[in-house]
This record gives sequence, C-alpha cells and structure tokens, in this order.
Amino acid sequence: MTLISLELAKKHLIVDFDDDDHLIEGYIAASSSFVQEYLNRTYTAQSGSEGATDAPAPVVTAVLILVATLYRDRTEQHVNATPMVLPSTVRMLLAPYRDFCPVSEGASEGSWT
Repeated sequence: MTLISLELAKKHLIVDFDDDDHLIEGYIAASSSFVQEYLNRTYTAQSGSEGATDAPAPVVTAVLILVATLYRDRTEQHVNATPMVLPSTVRMLLAPYRDFCPVSEGASEGSWT
C-alpha cells in the first residue's frame, strides 16, 4: 500500500509533466514500503479520498522526502566512499512512530527480530 498519491508526490517534486510518472510511482512504492517496514507498522487507505491513508502527517512527510531524494539522486550516493544513511530529517519524523519488535525467544538481548 502506497502512503501518498502520484499527484501529491508530483506537487512536492514540482513536476508538471507526465514523462516520469512511472519512475515516480516506483519511488513512491519503494519509499512507502521502506517506511512501513522501518516503523514495523502498516497503514491503510481511507475510503472516499484517493491516495489518503491513516498515516500521520510526519510519516507522509517522511515518504515525500524519501521520494524526492530518490528522484533527485538516481544513483547510489557516496561521501568519502561511505554510503549515505537514512536522512536525519526522515529519522526525526519517523522516530515517534517506530514500533520496535519484542525480543523473541532465543534472540540475544538488544537484538532485533
């Protein structure tokens, strides 16, 4: 389930042409999937409004930032030969909504499952 519509993403990207729609839709899908996995949460579509979800505004904003980052930087980024990490603004926006998994049986304390 994507967390934003193509129309909203294009407004955010200031894209007023249709040539990149397929590319942007791919970035929306990847960003929405990543955010939901990162948060360990699933958001659902709201009926009656195309592209609307029950995701809070900071989560939607984080998806928009990720889509913009992917659209702007279409190749892997490296600074001083170190891969770039999740943008700090995205981490800040998502932090209050992140649901950490409980430690499963047999997992060492402090590990994620």
